[in-house]
Amino acid sequence: MMVALLIEHVCKALQELYRVNCSAEDVFNLDSSTDEKFSRHLIFQLHDVAFKDNIHVGVYTRNRNFRLYKSSKIGKPVALEVAEDNKFSLTQSDISEENQYFLSSLISNVRFSDTLRILTCDTSQENKQKQVEYFSSTSTSVENIEGFQGSPYPEVDEFVLSLVNKNGIKGGIRHWNYFFPEELLVYDICKYRWCGNIGRAHKSNNIMILVDLKNEVWYQKCHDPVCKAENFKSNRFPLPAEVCLLSLLKEEEEFTTDETINNETKNPHKPSSSMLSKGILSDPDWDNGIDDAYFLEAIEDAELADAAENNLLSYNGVDEIPDELIIKVLQE
Repeated sequence: MMVALLIEHVCKALQELYRVNCSAEDVFNLDSSTDEKFSRHLIFQLHDVAFKDNIHVGVYTRNRNFRLYKSSKIGKPVALEVAEDNKFSLTQSDISEENQYFLSSLISNVRFSDTLRILTCDTSQENKQKQVEYFSSTSTSVENIEGFQGSPYPEVDEFVLSLVNKNGIKGGIRHWNYFFPEELLVYDICKYRWCGNIGRAHKSNNIMILVDLKNEVWYQKCHDPVCKAENFKSNRFPLPAEVCLLSLLKEEEEFTTDETINNETKNPHKPSSSMLSKGILSDPDWDNGIDDAYFLEAIEDAELADAAENNLLSYNGVDEIPDELIIKVLQE
């Protein structure tokens, strides 16, 4: 019932936003569930249309691939099979059923035709508002659509929450940004202002936690003008083994979020497996806008980390990339 409802809503959204007609018979429904975990792959095989970009770069990084039909994860016995409630229709009588299923599972297997339409996703504020209005009018529970705002690495999210939930203070994640080429996660923290530079909590400015997955370390920066002027960056601390990238690649988590890379998180009250779907989204004392310098600093950290790996720069920050160059990169 849950899968059928999701398919129904996606079909309605495709019709409303792109004038694309589809039904459950156009959706290849694959199942890889176990007694411990529910797992489905829904592949919408649309007719004469294709999205220009159909991969979420926060999910399918260079270390992850979309699973093939009847494949299993390394060391796991459960394969990706046709679901019992699959309604996908096979149309070619001259090709075997298994062959058709396999070809239908290839998400980039798009046949060219003279009538092929290439769809793009409009991320403008006006279109975002239209999408919110659409889902508000077609869904009985808008919260079920808006509430899944965690990063592509839930184990790292939980670790960061453990850093800001201590000594009686319940901090949360207000926003995250993932620089996927450098594998750098930048977390904008709320309700936790402890700063390693001054040895106490800031009175009004929030902090950031940066997680360098490539080098398996984390460190703290903050929004305070004085700390920014000093270019403060805390010492780098090693990540726990269970949240390091090599460990995460062995996990059986399948991330299927379809939000953009810049996602707003709901503030959790405690770190748990569902921590990012519960909590407070806005608070007059904490809902400050993220300033542009924060993104510049994050990209600077990513550039330096990447350069250090190639022996071009060192982590001591002596030969840092000029701000002009960083701004140019942002504009491009």
